[in-house]
Amino acid sequence: MILVGTCRLASGPFAWTAYAATWRHGVEDFARAAGLIERGVDAMLAHPETRTRDLGGKLGTGAFTAGLLDALERELAMAE
Repeated sequence: MILVGTCRLASGPFAWTAYAATWRHGVEDFARAAGLIERGVDAMLAHPETRTRDLGGKLGTGAFTAGLLDALERELAMAE
């Protein structure tokens, strides 16, 4: 486990990335990025055609990730 502020994160690649992002950019930027990712994942899971096969969709993990990155880029562009 990694402790970031008062948040406990599971160990693994995501946890180390989160820790590095927090250390470099501060908790506020990390919280903003986490919210952006969470909204993107929610948007992808809201529609069966953008879900992975294990969740009743047709996408593999690579296609899901590509779609998520596209959604994040769109949201960032709208925020500018």
